[in-house]
Amino acid sequence: ETDLFGLLARETERQEGEKFDGVLYLTDGVDTAGREEFDRAFAALAASGMQHFFIPMTAELESPPTLELRKIECPTLAYAETEVPLSFMVRRSNLPPNARASLRVYADDRLWREFPLTTGTGLQTVGARFAVKGTGETRFRLETQVNGRTLAEESWSLTRQLRKNTSRILLYNGALEYGNRFLRQVFTGEAGAKLDIVFAPGVLREGAQPEAVAFGTKEELDKYDVIVLLNLNRKQMSEPMEASLRAYVEGGGGLLFITGNPAIAADFAGSPLEKLLPVVFSKQLERAKRYDVRTAGIARLITSGGRKPTDYDSVLQRNSEMRYKEHPLKEFDLTDTARESPIFRHPLPDGAHRLIRPRFEDLALIESVKPGANVLATARDDKKKEYVLMAYQNFGSGRTLVLATDPLWRWKLKMASDDHSFELFWKNLLSWLALGRTGDAAWILPNRLAQAGVPVEVRFRPAEYADLREKLVFMRHGPEGATQLILPAEGAAELEFSKPGEYRLTAELEGKIIAETVFQVNARERKSREETALEPDLATLKRFATLPNVEVLDAAEPFDLDKHFPPESLEIKEHEELPLWHRPWLFGLAAGLAVLEWLLRRKYGALL
Repeated sequence: ETDLFGLLARETERQEGEKFDGVLYLTDGVDTAGREEFDRAFAALAASGMQHFFIPMTAELESPPTLELRKIECPTLAYAETEVPLSFMVRRSNLPPNARASLRVYADDRLWREFPLTTGTGLQTVGARFAVKGTGETRFRLETQVNGRTLAEESWSLTRQLRKNTSRILLYNGALEYGNRFLRQVFTGEAGAKLDIVFAPGVLREGAQPEAVAFGTKEELDKYDVIVLLNLNRKQMSEPMEASLRAYVEGGGGLLFITGNPAIAADFAGSPLEKLLPVVFSKQLERAKRYDVRTAGIARLITSGGRKPTDYDSVLQRNSEMRYKEHPLKEFDLTDTARESPIFRHPLPDGAHRLIRPRFEDLALIESVKPGANVLATARDDKKKEYVLMAYQNFGSGRTLVLATDPLWRWKLKMASDDHSFELFWKNLLSWLALGRTGDAAWILPNRLAQAGVPVEVRFRPAEYADLREKLVFMRHGPEGATQLILPAEGAAELEFSKPGEYRLTAELEGKIIAETVFQVNARERKSREETALEPDLATLKRFATLPNVEVLDAAEPFDLDKHFPPESLEIKEHEELPLWHRPWLFGLAAGLAVLEWLLRRKYGALL
């Protein structure tokens, strides 16, 4: 087997530690190990300072067209009235241009979605969000089809239930901000969420600051389902804090970064924290001057009080920009992704909903959106230039989201008293971010595909049963009968299923099932994947090439080493002195000239 993704994830850091300038890979881009570590490989390449070059190589042989499912991502547990993402990765091999290939997904034996697939060879990922209605269990079935013929089937289940626990939210502030007061009011008396507001050291006077959050302690951050960083500047974020936040998000936490200040955004450009976020901040600052009523107040203060006027006082008083003017607010332009998201939904009495369109005053500049991220909202200025306001991405098991505006409290001030769109928006947003950490006991399967004889990664999250873990009984039910499982307290276990069929994993406490999941185990493929994919997987390699330090080269062209790694030039200067006075011919010449001068003096009496 070829563990391409695992090799990249493991070896990139080691190669960089050995001071290599770059790595050249001769590969077909096909990973046959089945561990599906593409995300880890992509992250390792992104964090590398070396250059990476992929040259597609493979044998030219004939093979039939095939479709092979590589990954099914679906949570085992979801809450009613939410939406959960379903994602499917399929490997296409040698599909002719006229082929009709698709994935059909059924929910409780009803066709839910059909995803058309492109022809040719390569990896393709498709997916959509599934609306969870009511409680119970949803049985999914997926079919791979080519020209109306079903090639393979997979099945799994999703447990639907009401959320039992309360979401805990940490609002970590880098400055005194009106947004704190409004967000506190949103969650005051809210049974489903608890908001803790903490200020960075130095923001409040000594004695007024509550106990600081220990960002370096995993247990401290794990208390929270969502962490909100509001108006935090670069100096208030240390390397240990950034490392802790990365581990927190990878473990399923939700991270929300809010700033409408271009200077703060520019400071975080290129930082380790930015690597977690779905956007790249612009390093350029908006130089246009902006005055508001607060600035006018300061101007009045410095030009009054009987003090001696300065050269600038009369200018400030005359300037029309210093007069009071109403804050102009701009409305979010929602993308198609946002229109389908529960974040922007306002339920109506008849069961329908209307869209919530927030309004903002200030924005921070975003240079670009990262590959794989989703834009939720944009805005255009008077010159029709578009700015990204809101975007998110999945990172590990969690989510990160950037709101590149002010905290929207001015929008709240302009609302009618009976309009609760502001409150609904923030509740929807933070509950959506918290879904990565459901807080209820659940099985976690990174990939719902399973083959007989191939180890499957399985985790169990005890949640509220953490203190009773020693009393939990884990069982596996399937064609082999019922057997008890021994799972580690931390990390993942690898389970192997010897026979194909339907399996069910349960976690029990005193005879009562507290969590379960159902999935299908198929017979192991006899044929190697590389035998059914006999041309390079350019789609996978090109996904790597979206990184600035990765390039896919043409196998037909020679590799120009000097172009990619210019030889280092070293200029050596050597100074050498050659004394001439000790040479015989020079002494002879001097002596001859002296004799000639003597003879001329003898003859003419003077030197001519």
